[in-house]
Amino acid sequence: MEKIRVLILEDDEDIIDLIRSVLEPGYECFVAGNGLEGLQQAAEGEPDLIICDIMMPVMDGWEFMKQLRARPEFNAVPVVFLSALSKQEHIRNGYNLGAAFYFTKPIDPARFKRNLDMLVREQGLHPRPKRKKVAQLKTFFINLLDPPTPIPAPTPAVAPTLAPTPAPALVTPPPPRPAAQPRHGRQSSADAEEEKKADPFNDPEKRPKTLKPVHPPKPAPKPTPARVRLLVVEDDRDTAQMVRSGLSDDYEIVEAPDGITAIERAVRYKPDIFIIDGMLPRMTGYQLTVMLKKNREFFRSPIIFISGKATQRDQQYTQQLGVTRFLAKPFTMQQLGQILKDICAQSDFVMQTDRIAYNQFYLEQFQRLETHRSTQAPATVEQMEKQHLENKLKKHLT
Repeated sequence: MEKIRVLILEDDEDIIDLIRSVLEPGYECFVAGNGLEGLQQAAEGEPDLIICDIMMPVMDGWEFMKQLRARPEFNAVPVVFLSALSKQEHIRNGYNLGAAFYFTKPIDPARFKRNLDMLVREQGLHPRPKRKKVAQLKTFFINLLDPPTPIPAPTPAVAPTLAPTPAPALVTPPPPRPAAQPRHGRQSSADAEEEKKADPFNDPEKRPKTLKPVHPPKPAPKPTPARVRLLVVEDDRDTAQMVRSGLSDDYEIVEAPDGITAIERAVRYKPDIFIIDGMLPRMTGYQLTVMLKKNREFFRSPIIFISGKATQRDQQYTQQLGVTRFLAKPFTMQQLGQILKDICAQSDFVMQTDRIAYNQFYLEQFQRLETHRSTQAPATVEQMEKQHLENKLKKHLT
């Protein structure tokens, strides 16, 4: 007898085991650890019902719901949110996105099963024919990353062989000098002049020209930037200011408050190292990491991932994404500085060379200007601002 198939989107193994114990054997369950993996599992497993957490790595439940409803084949599949977010605004947002039910954690197993059975009866859910059995479904998370074509491993060292010496450039040999015809008797001056004109070696225009090898000019080496450029993607002002204050003397700092802005500034300013927070607005740090690793210009760039959610499962996710180092919050600047030194000391670390200069006014500078504006005459403030910009320009040119 066919059973209703349930897709469980949850990154906590204890919650997964609890849901399985409540639903099985009456339901058929399969699991995805995040929203990005859940979209692939939904297409492969064809669930009749989806139970979805909200706070998940890579892609959260909100974004998963939006992506799912954008696909016509899943419009009729009920989605039940199960989350620790219990505020009214969160519950309202869940129903606005089209959720059939919203449960808050922790759950009462008996009540959860009773409400889920009621939902199945009200929705009139019945098992649909499936292309695959649950045992045939696999985790497709790694395949979704679609990394660039890997660079082949270096071949084993072999004994060096002497390459054949290239042949020198061909030079057209001059034609043989015609032999002087023997003359009987004394040669007149007119005959000597005619013979001199007939000799091609005496006429510069008729003299054959030799071909000389031409060597192309050597390209000028690209200038190496003076300092390593960091892109710090952090929406918390205190953390961003701490990182900027602790690293600005040794590194060039570019800041972005969210994932979308980070992509724009990465393409424009080409940083050498990324420092990415896990929880960001508009795009999570996990999604930003996936996009950087899919980009041929940044897929080899080191990424330091900082997050307040530092469970073993989260760290495993970041390793699968290709993150260089994981740093749990709260952290000290000594820890971050040592990680940066280790990355820069690696033999395969390469700085970007073809990039534009970056100049940024920080909030503190604008506040300082506004303070002077309120206490001094306008003409004095204008002169101060003009002098400030001139000093920055001179520092940049020198």
